[in-house]
Amino acid sequence: MAACDDRRESGESLPKHTGLLDGFALCASSLCTLHCLGLPLLFALLPAFASRIDPGESFHLVMLALAVPTSLFALGQGWRRGCTLIAKA
Repeated sequence: MAACDDRRESGESLPKHTGLLDGFALCASSLCTLHCLGLPLLFALLPAFASRIDPGESFHLVMLALAVPTSLFALGQGWRRGCTLIAKA
């Protein structure tokens, strides 16, 4: 940050994209803060919502249909990269 202050004092202008990147960083940091504060709250409230919403057995079948291929894909990629099914420490 001292380099920016030195440039301002000497009269040099900062690159135009600096303000855009600063704005992006501020926005990303704010979203991260909201996510980190909101997710535990959501997890705490999930049991209350689960008692009011009954997705039925089809929900579990859909989740299984999504989880199994995703897990097999990840396992296959790990096998291709490491040639082992056991994680290396």
